[in-house]
Amino acid sequence: MAIDRLLEYVNLLQQKRMNAFIGFDTALHHTPLLRAMLHADHAYEEAVHGAAKTDDPMTKSMIFQARLLQDMFLAKLGGDWTRVDDTNPFWYTGTATPMSQGDFRYRTPWEWVHRVAQGLSRGHGRVHSESWHAYAAAFIRKGLWKRT
Repeated sequence: MAIDRLLEYVNLLQQKRMNAFIGFDTALHHTPLLRAMLHADHAYEEAVHGAAKTDDPMTKSMIFQARLLQDMFLAKLGGDWTRVDDTNPFWYTGTATPMSQGDFRYRTPWEWVHRVAQGLSRGHGRVHSESWHAYAAAFIRKGLWKRT
């Protein structure tokens, strides 16, 4: 019984200690020096880790690279973005390439997807063109209701 009382007393002391620190920690949230403390914490985190934990993960080098991309877009596209242009200035070769010439599967893949869905073009790896609706209907007929 004495050991039980000793353990209860130690638990009481630990509870008082924790309550005291919780009160101190809560008081820090209401101190007039909170802004200065946050500034010091952010400056330390930036010096050690490059950015504070609460900051966006956008570093100065990322902002610099985004600015370079903006300048490149402006140089290639110009200031008037309402003008219709048939060329793709961002083609992988680095030269502006006409979109209406050449294989449309590579030049305008968004049109190719719609043509395949309508059955006007062959899909990748397909021998015949077939609309997606017909393909799905055939799949359901063959796969879901097997005849025995």
